[in-house]
Amino acid sequence: MKLISASLAFTLLFARLLCGAETNPAALDTSFPLAVQRTLGLPSGKGDFLPQLAEAQEKWRAKPDSSETYQAIDKLVTALNGDIDADKLDNLVLEKLKISDSSDKFRGQPDWKLGGFTDTQQLAAAISKMAETVAAKDGQKGAKYARGAALLASMTHLKFFGTTMHMVVKDRKEFGKLAQLSDVELEKFGKVIDDYDAILRAYHEKLTGVLVDQDTLIGDSKTSGLDVNTFNDALKQLSDCWPTTAADRGMRIQFLRFVWEYLNLAYVRNQPESATKLKELVDSWKNSTEDKLTGEWLKEVISVRGGAPQSHVLDASKLPKQ
Repeated sequence: MKLISASLAFTLLFARLLCGAETNPAALDTSFPLAVQRTLGLPSGKGDFLPQLAEAQEKWRAKPDSSETYQAIDKLVTALNGDIDADKLDNLVLEKLKISDSSDKFRGQPDWKLGGFTDTQQLAAAISKMAETVAAKDGQKGAKYARGAALLASMTHLKFFGTTMHMVVKDRKEFGKLAQLSDVELEKFGKVIDDYDAILRAYHEKLTGVLVDQDTLIGDSKTSGLDVNTFNDALKQLSDCWPTTAADRGMRIQFLRFVWEYLNLAYVRNQPESATKLKELVDSWKNSTEDKLTGEWLKEVISVRGGAPQSHVLDASKLPKQ
């Protein structure tokens, strides 16, 4: 028995569990972090919170339980509740990402001080726990910690999608009390989470077909060459999946990396006609997008060659026991 790779399987399962039977989700009118910021009643502006995030992460990694760490976290919470650009971390990371390299090597450079999304996720969870302790002494300050934790959680969506938000907001009513949200504010905040979860499920429902076809092609091409009918079916799957990535650039870059793998598979298996069809599809997307980064990613899909893609499935016997 074969399964989709562990990380992909987790996000697929996560999407299904969260979103029930929703298949036509409402689209967010802005990014997930900006939508969360707005519905939490936090001001939106051009303020920079990245220096405070870098300091808090550095202190947290070195010595979590210290007065210096708590002070750094307090500064970060204050910044998150201010008039910041909630997309600033997204934009900084997205400008450095490449379709042809999923290793995120830039994070290992000496000038990168913001850690990884796992660091941000852990910090958001820690701030969420601190909120209850802080609220016991100062309700308003505790509310700022709760809201700051939720906003920071939304900023991990490029890797973890909605997972971190559900770690921070386990019980919406309790979160609403802690964050001092009115019933109307809590309803709007919850709707943003629900809409994002539904978008995620719609994307992963389409992505499943993309990955199944890709795995079939990889397996078949090792012995009998590239099956043109399966590849043509994959083109339809890709075309159907593309619109579901419009609401989130994290979904989009993940999807385009799979498109790039399809193109490389056609090149490696010496199927120029299949490669041409896929390039024409990518060109149609490029001509219809106004997002600058998306346009650059689409150009990279076509212009950068890679090796033969690896299968995204593994033997179920190799999975860790439950």
